[in-house]
Amino acid sequence: MRTTLNIQDQAFEQAQAFAAARAMKLGDAVSELIALGAQSLRPAANDPPNRPEMFRRENGILVFNVDPNAPKVSAEFVRKLIEQSEDEDDGLL
Repeated sequence: MRTTLNIQDQAFEQAQAFAAARAMKLGDAVSELIALGAQSLRPAANDPPNRPEMFRRENGILVFNVDPNAPKVSAEFVRKLIEQSEDEDDGLL
């Protein structure tokens, strides 16, 4: 199948390196990398059968499955973490 993709420069460079290292065409390398990535999202054969899936799809979007007992992460909590991170970064400069 022929298509056009917009990908990040770093992803393109990695795909090119992958293809060159294996003497593959770029399209074949990208196909293989996508297949490998999709395979990594599936549970491994040795995972316990009751292990929940890490992701699910909702309306075509990949969403993390979160334990219902996990603490809620509020916008205020995220804001404080960002501020803390920025304060730490300021100390490095």
